[in-house]
Amino acid sequence: MKRKYTDKDTAEIRHLYCDEDLPYREVAERLGFPASTVEGIGLRYGFSHGSPNRRKYTDKDIAEIRHLYCDEDLPYREVAERLGFPGSTVRKIGLRYGFPHGRPNPRKYTDKDIAEIRHLYGDEGLSYRQVAVRLGFPDSTVAAIGCKYSFSRHTSNRKPPRKYSDGDIATIRHLYCDEGLSYRQVAERLGFPKGSVETIGHRVGCKRVYKWDGKFNCRVCGKRKSLNELVKDRRYSPFPGYCCCECYMSVLS
Repeated sequence: MKRKYTDKDTAEIRHLYCDEDLPYREVAERLGFPASTVEGIGLRYGFSHGSPNRRKYTDKDIAEIRHLYCDEDLPYREVAERLGFPGSTVRKIGLRYGFPHGRPNPRKYTDKDIAEIRHLYGDEGLSYRQVAVRLGFPDSTVAAIGCKYSFSRHTSNRKPPRKYSDGDIATIRHLYCDEGLSYRQVAERLGFPKGSVETIGHRVGCKRVYKWDGKFNCRVCGKRKSLNELVKDRRYSPFPGYCCCECYMSVLS
């Protein structure tokens, strides 16, 4: 059965919404009412966002919000928790007075800082995140500086990428195709990067040639046996497939 809200409930919603300046969601959480019902009551009775008894935020309160949000760089939620104000009110004040999302006096990055970022990113090959961790700068700031000045990975001071000769490519093909080594094992043996070895293998179309010795693995003992030494019987063997004669007889016994 649908609940009927009394005049006392309506007066409580009016007090929390108008006087204490709580949003409908917080009013609903405090009273245990559905948020849609609280909002419907507020719209039905025309509750305004302010009342004669509404708290007036002084210039000191606004200055404190500006200080915590702009200078200490706290989000609105933490500012509200520290000052004991509703989160929606703190946000409204910030938007009304146009508080910037950063500090009023952001750090100025000098030419030395920019040169250090260029060196670490372009010459040493570090990522923006690694550069930021090493220098203690924000990741977004380092990335913005890199995009602004168009830093390139390949600078005049950086070693050019290695060029692999035909002999290197032939060695990679031999180790991968003929000897059956994996790309990782080929890279470890030759001292090349694994990514470069794999790229060369795909580029030249390295394909392994598998030579079958005419034998199968026994499903019981795992030994390789010729077809004459294996038995295939799906009725009695608990390991469907090929089994060597010794394992097959042990299973039957």
